[in-house]
Amino acid sequence: MQTTHGILDLGHVQLGYKLRGSGPPVLLVMGLAMPSDGWMRQVDDLSQDHQVCWFDNRGVGRSSTPKGLYSTQKMAEETWALVDHIGWDSANVVGVSMGGMISQQLLIQQPERVRSLTLIASAAIGRKAQPTGEGVKRWLKVQSTQDVDERMKALAHLLFSQKTIAEGRVDMGSLGKDLAAGRARGQGLLGQLAAVFGHNAKSRLKEHQDKPVLCIVGLDDVLVSPRNTHELAALLQAELLEVPHAGHGVSSEHPELVNAAIRQHIGAV
Repeated sequence: MQTTHGILDLGHVQLGYKLRGSGPPVLLVMGLAMPSDGWMRQVDDLSQDHQVCWFDNRGVGRSSTPKGLYSTQKMAEETWALVDHIGWDSANVVGVSMGGMISQQLLIQQPERVRSLTLIASAAIGRKAQPTGEGVKRWLKVQSTQDVDERMKALAHLLFSQKTIAEGRVDMGSLGKDLAAGRARGQGLLGQLAAVFGHNAKSRLKEHQDKPVLCIVGLDDVLVSPRNTHELAALLQAELLEVPHAGHGVSSEHPELVNAAIRQHIGAV
């Protein structure tokens, strides 16, 4: 199936994006520091009967890295500009972690254009999305390790449950591709971290309880505590899918389960 590659030039930032498939539109919004090809397990499935757009946030991958601090509000405005650019009037939005925070802002800014919303391992308040002590140790190891093989192992321990790792179910090849595609560092990482810690959509989310929302959480997440997803589900009166033996990277760790849940959610709209 053909994939279309493009760059949207907004002047202050350039966003690299990809499109594949045809059918109901699905917009995939990636999390902190990760290039958008981390969505490939969802793209390969959903693009069979949906038109899927996935893109690199500012500061990562094929997108440019503006100076200064970023915000989820500004990143959402840029995302809506991308939606306009590809010609969609609305979309089913799926966001993970920081991408879930950006997706919350998409809902707040233009709710009439969000057909459905899926939030994975995210939070209404960025400052509450603090990792556990073990999560901090694993995150720092990913950032400080230069050897690619060692970084892949460190990333696996950060994103996946220990059960998954012990069973040898980690796809190191896919992780390697994600790393090679260009994780955010330097200004891009600092800017995105500022966006996460500055995010607070709690007071506005209650205004959108009429929107179909699905929240997905891995119960072994050490990077963003599951209680944050529970709070989102309560605020939005959303359907909640709890996945045991899954970490922050639940969409990669259990793609069949997550893809089936997204499909069912979109199909019910």
